Amino acid sequence: MTSTYPQFGHSRHEFVHEGWNPFKSFYPNGTLREVGECHVVLNGFHNQPYPDPNKMKWVKSYRPDGSLGSGVIDGRGIQTIWGPDGSKMGEQVFQRFMRIKTTQWHPNGQLHEIITYSNGRRHGPFVSYDAQGNKTTEGSYESDERAGTWKRYHSDGSVKSIETYDNNTEESALDCA
Repeated sequence: MTSTYPQFGHSRHEFVHEGWNPFKSFYPNGTLREVGECHVVLNGFHNQPYPDPNKMKWVKSYRPDGSLGSGVIDGRGIQTIWGPDGSKMGEQVFQRFMRIKTTQWHPNGQLHEIITYSNGRRHGPFVSYDAQGNKTTEGSYESDERAGTWKRYHSDGSVKSIETYDNNTEESALDCA
């Protein structure tokens, strides 16, 4: 089965079946982007195969020039995603076959966001930045739900709003405009 994910800057993934299976992905020009073994689930309206981003056995991630850039071995390591132009788009850190952290960058190279995970769910600190490098949001997740205090910022760094969450429900909000 072949699936296409152009948002990641590559043309296709080739999957064999649901569950653990080998895969290859390619840049739009046909250059090998990744080869490895990930967990695939059936997802969506047509039960299309989709990689579970939380589970990885092994992967070799290649830069657009064909050089090896990063890898995951025996469920531990870093999977790096590059754009077709060679810019770093994202990194996923794996331990014990599970994703524990994702870092993403804006197309201009500025940090976009950092998300931590536990057992496949967002858990722990979260922070995001705009394309100029200004912090826009910070907060924390517990089992994939917003928890505690979340702050949003203006581009000058001043606090725009403060929200407090309990069980992913907004308990209070303060607009600091």
